[in-house]
Amino acid sequence: MYYEGLYAILDDAEADFADARAALAGFIPDEIQPIDIYTDFCNKAEALKTADAFYRELGNYIKLSNGWKIACVALLHEYVHYLTIHCAESPAQFHFWREGFADYISIYACKNRLSRSVNMGFDLSTLNPAMLEQAWDKEDDCLDPRLVYLGFAALVIRGYGTGTDYFAVKNEWIVRTEQIQENPEPDDLYFYEAAGMVAYLMETCGRDTVFGNWDLDPDCMDTVYGKSFPELYRDWAAWNEEQCKLSGIVIP
Repeated sequence: MYYEGLYAILDDAEADFADARAALAGFIPDEIQPIDIYTDFCNKAEALKTADAFYRELGNYIKLSNGWKIACVALLHEYVHYLTIHCAESPAQFHFWREGFADYISIYACKNRLSRSVNMGFDLSTLNPAMLEQAWDKEDDCLDPRLVYLGFAALVIRGYGTGTDYFAVKNEWIVRTEQIQENPEPDDLYFYEAAGMVAYLMETCGRDTVFGNWDLDPDCMDTVYGKSFPELYRDWAAWNEEQCKLSGIVIP
């Protein structure tokens, strides 16, 4: 059973990893060494009590938990951490950038065959039927990760998450307070928000600027982008709204 699950994902994993390396070309070495990947499906690792997978910078390895379905959702994200933290000459710094880049590459820049193969780990029967239809890729017959992120980000922007617990990019479970909703700090964002902001910056400022400054303190965004983090957040929110309209996503 274990090896059957492993062999089933190997081809997609290799293709996804190649896509990620191509997306980061010019900002990581041409030759990338394979990384050790371990499974802990018994969840013995302390870090796996709050996350389904992690990249361990100290030791340079990836660890996966909770079975192959969850591994499919998390693996490309963790591999991007390896590329942008360990392989890059100037590593990505700060939670906002590290998680934003990992999700931007795996959700927006790459097809992510692994995650598509398990519909991002969702139980489709629990999703709103209208949103499920709007985020469905009819050609591949699966959820489109990019459309899912646009839709969930729109819900967050509208305040649907206020008062609820969520896993923030600082890798902690916190409550989405009214204060966070009105004036979010970089470390307090949902992964949907951070990935979307990177996607917005990529579209408006270009990869050389964005990838070339992934060690920038988010509190000093104006030094590169000419606007503060709160201003860029509001610009991204408007951009996300427009992307939803263009993609046929209707949020009540």
